[in-house]
Amino acid sequence: MIDLKLSKSDKKKEAGIGPSAYKGPDYPWGFRIQFNESQIQKIDAFKDKDIEVGEMVVITAIGKVVEVRITDRDGEKKQENVEIQIQKIDVVLRNEAEAAFKEESKD
Repeated sequence: MIDLKLSKSDKKKEAGIGPSAYKGPDYPWGFRIQFNESQIQKIDAFKDKDIEVGEMVVITAIGKVVEVRITDRDGEKKQENVEIQIQKIDVVLRNEAEAAFKEESKD
């Protein structure tokens, strides 16, 4: 897996001109997924469970590439961007996924 955590210099860039105490985000904008109440009820890992802040989860998703963009301007570094629309997703609590994997490995 690839860790998308920002470097210290990138964190400073992301922090912009905010208060000097603000150190910037740990991860890039757009890499946070939010689920509303109706979506929570569709995901077994969340239904009727006491999810706590800080718990780790395993996410499996299917997405469609909806945009590929390359910008090449005179005198500037070439920029590339890919946008993916997540269409289907499953979330499993990390400890449950690890336990299931261990059981599968025993067979």
